[in-house]
Amino acid sequence: MASIVQMLTARAYSRSMAAVCISFTSGDLICQSIEAGSVSSEKKLGRTAQFAAVGGCILGPASHTLEFLLERFMPGTSALPIAKKVAARVVVSPLFLSLNFGSLALLRGQDAIAAIRTRVLPAWQTGCLFWPFVAALTYRYVPLPARPAAGAAVGVVWGSFLSWVAHRRLPEP
Repeated sequence: MASIVQMLTARAYSRSMAAVCISFTSGDLICQSIEAGSVSSEKKLGRTAQFAAVGGCILGPASHTLEFLLERFMPGTSALPIAKKVAARVVVSPLFLSLNFGSLALLRGQDAIAAIRTRVLPAWQTGCLFWPFVAALTYRYVPLPARPAAGAAVGVVWGSFLSWVAHRRLPEP
């Protein structure tokens, strides 16, 4: 119970926000390096700042709150609570992806609804191949207060993917 209470402090939220911000920043910079074919290539820092802001200010608190709620309503590290938490994350992830792509589109002055319609489903499908395994390991072995930071560390890979999805050109309908 003490771990759950610790999750509700401003300090805990701040740590999660910083971890997700760093994760998204790193993910976008990696994505830009891959896109350009060189680690030393010139980066679009405005793009990175937008991605970092959405990660830190929107998805950081949302992820932190989700971890708190999952542990509050599905406590434990045995197989059944882990399976329930993983299933809940799969169900909730389209909302998180919508927050991500919609917020980025708004920051760029683009149509948020169009971004959500075209980007959420493919990202969610890919995420279903990536996150359930990571989440199961996290729920089994990582203490609750460290879960947002652990997720953010693994999330650098996911952030690179989301950056690619968010910034790729889509075919015209």
